[in-house]
Amino acid sequence: MNCDNPGGYPSEVFVSASFKTTDRNIVKFNTVYLVQKDKNTIFTYNGDDNYRSGKTISNLGFEPSADNIIWAAIDSKHFGIVRRERLKGQFTNGEKKTFEMDVIEVNDKTVSEMKKLFDI
Repeated sequence: MNCDNPGGYPSEVFVSASFKTTDRNIVKFNTVYLVQKDKNTIFTYNGDDNYRSGKTISNLGFEPSADNIIWAAIDSKHFGIVRRERLKGQFTNGEKKTFEMDVIEVNDKTVSEMKKLFDI
């Protein structure tokens, strides 16, 4: 977590998260970042040792009612972003959820362009 006034991680709901791109390719990450825009906070979630063998990032906690996005680096030129509308709705604790990510090319983008892409 990164903030000036540390608090706990979001705990309204916990899901076992996996990720795919909008063209249905499964992507695996060692680390994903949950941005809670309304609290100006970034939470870091790391995959466990089993994640490399195909398991998901377990216990990804978030608040579906908050203004959230999830992002991760796919490679040195592309980020994947789970947009806020895909993080809204009804989720059940412990649910296995595959989130759809938009792939964004970030090569040679300015800070202003990146902020626009991330909608911040």
